[in-house]
Amino acid sequence: MRILFLLVLVFGCASNGDKKVDKSKKKAEIYYNRGTEELVNKDYTAALKYLIQAGKLSPKDSRILNNLGMAYFFKQRVNLAIKYISKSIELDPANTRAKLNLATVYMENKQFQLAEKNFNNVLEDLTFDQQFRTYYNLGTLSLKRKKLQQAINFFNQSLAENENYCPSHFQKGLIFYDQKKYDNALDSFKAAGRGVCYNNPEPLYYQALAHIKLNQIAPAKERLEDIIGRFSGTNFAKNAQRKLNSINLRLDQYEAKVLRGEDPYRQILTPNF
Repeated sequence: MRILFLLVLVFGCASNGDKKVDKSKKKAEIYYNRGTEELVNKDYTAALKYLIQAGKLSPKDSRILNNLGMAYFFKQRVNLAIKYISKSIELDPANTRAKLNLATVYMENKQFQLAEKNFNNVLEDLTFDQQFRTYYNLGTLSLKRKKLQQAINFFNQSLAENENYCPSHFQKGLIFYDQKKYDNALDSFKAAGRGVCYNNPEPLYYQALAHIKLNQIAPAKERLEDIIGRFSGTNFAKNAQRKLNSINLRLDQYEAKVLRGEDPYRQILTPNF
């Protein structure tokens, strides 16, 4: 959820019945599609293997070079990533997706000025229908520069382009949470857990944390139990179980004090779980 790279799957561009299509390009297309699938599956070694083969067969295909660059990036070879994505843009200056990827690679490599320049280049493409990703990444860049209000502004612009883009909601929630604005954080985390992000445990876990900070114990327990049930075996489930145990211990201590006749109105469930 931190940084999202824009990869494009394009399958079957060459028709099997088109005799004019060079056989090597057909083979390159197969390698390209397979390599891109492996990128999405996060098998970066396999992705690199297939995309290198595709690049050898079709060395001037902007799409292949873009994804080859991303495979190198995920294999932590940043210089090669920049080389191939830059070549992709050189071959096709209209490849906005490659520009977005290049800007993101610069950002992750802490080359912030180059990242900002390239993100702004992406914004100049008025036909690009995923500028919400660009604004999200500009917000992430602002966070890396510790410019929190600027980051919020960019995340808001991202949501103005696509109100259901859950990563932007989540990043806003993290900012509000750090600022102890727990009501605002909770609203953002709830929005971040809807739609395509419904099966992501992270927003749900942070909803529970925000409820705890607000002393809303019942909904906090509900969220934690949901995580334990739906995401068993994950680190989030383990952390949720620890939080739930802590809450239950506090409740047991409170009930014991009530039974002993001590102040039943004392708020012992503080936000410091």
